[in-house]
Amino acid sequence: MVSHKRMILCLIFQLVVEPTVTPDPELFSLTGSEGPVSAPAGSSVTLPCGVSPSSSAVPMQVRWYRPNAFRTPVLLYDNRRVQVEPADPRYQGRVSQVGELEKGNVSLRLENLTLEDRGEYVCYAKSTKWYSDISIRLIVRVHGNIPVVSSTDGEGGQVNVTCESDGWFPEPTVTWRDRKGTEIHQNYSNIHFLKDEEGLVAVSS
Repeated sequence: MVSHKRMILCLIFQLVVEPTVTPDPELFSLTGSEGPVSAPAGSSVTLPCGVSPSSSAVPMQVRWYRPNAFRTPVLLYDNRRVQVEPADPRYQGRVSQVGELEKGNVSLRLENLTLEDRGEYVCYAKSTKWYSDISIRLIVRVHGNIPVVSSTDGEGGQVNVTCESDGWFPEPTVTWRDRKGTEIHQNYSNIHFLKDEEGLVAVSS
């Protein structure tokens, strides 16, 4: 009977002295997309970024910038408003915050995409005693010119058919089909890609 009482007292003692950990609302991380974000040139795109666990980002500093360009951000939200300076002039009039800062949504909206907009973007948020950042990769798709098909006579009555197109990004997929729409299996070593100075891809098959 005595040992039983000692066991009960021991359990009570453990419950009393065990410390209680209260999460600090100032400690947070940022979440974004699991993979690259893709959009066609000339369109608009949202680069997702949010505070986790969800909390207001209104009093925070939020900075979107390209790698190695922290001091000239794409967009800077500070002192509860978007700052005009020292933003990168290339993005002037083309960027905005999605809104809902009260819910921790600090996503970036980018308008009128160009090929130069492709690449990495860093979402950075800072409170009074904590900060976090994540990187998001943007792919800007460019649809190339209409394919041009030509043919030449080959040996033994065969015909060599060539399909060419340029102005693509990223590299396009080449598929040959017969007049019935059935895919023709091909030797993929016969598909050639060539990039120009702007990074656009020409393809020949």
